[in-house]
Amino acid sequence: MLARRSLSALMLVSLSGPLVAGAPVNLVTNPNFDQDLSGWQLGAGDQPIWTSFDFAGNPASGSVFTANTLAASGTAEIVLTQCIPLPSLGDYFFSTAGYAASGQSTGELYVTLILHPGPQTDCSNGAVFISSMQIRAFDEWRSVSRTMNVQALPATAEIWLRPEKDVTNGSFTGYFDNILLSNDAIFLEGFEPRG
Repeated sequence: MLARRSLSALMLVSLSGPLVAGAPVNLVTNPNFDQDLSGWQLGAGDQPIWTSFDFAGNPASGSVFTANTLAASGTAEIVLTQCIPLPSLGDYFFSTAGYAASGQSTGELYVTLILHPGPQTDCSNGAVFISSMQIRAFDEWRSVSRTMNVQALPATAEIWLRPEKDVTNGSFTGYFDNILLSNDAIFLEGFEPRG
């Protein structure tokens, strides 16, 4: 009888635990711009602004509003960057969401992921992988994603957020949010990289 009660208690404890995988480990600092732009390096040109406009409509979070007001056409302005030391070899999943309003000067939002080899943790080594993704996001939030394979350590990943303007004068603006860089297998399984 005692053995039967112990087995029942053990089954109850086992079944009361979580049955689904936990949240992925996101290596990006302040990936959702919950309250500010902390953790990101600002570029020298047009300064980005924190805003409460959020990818998921979360009132406790926000996004970053970016602008490109350079006079020349065909210009891309890197407004925010982040350098991330990578903890392990293997595949990493990367994704970003963007939003741009229609009715403004033509342009696009871009996010760039760069892999740097070597011991420096400031992303100053040469790049062995560069992927630039265009976010076609007019009047709606759109996401882009891909994988990156890391074959040697130490290494760092660098993220650039940048609006590109196609015309002379004028400006192009847009938002970025929901940025993820993870080596969690839950995101890698069954994912086909773009490009």
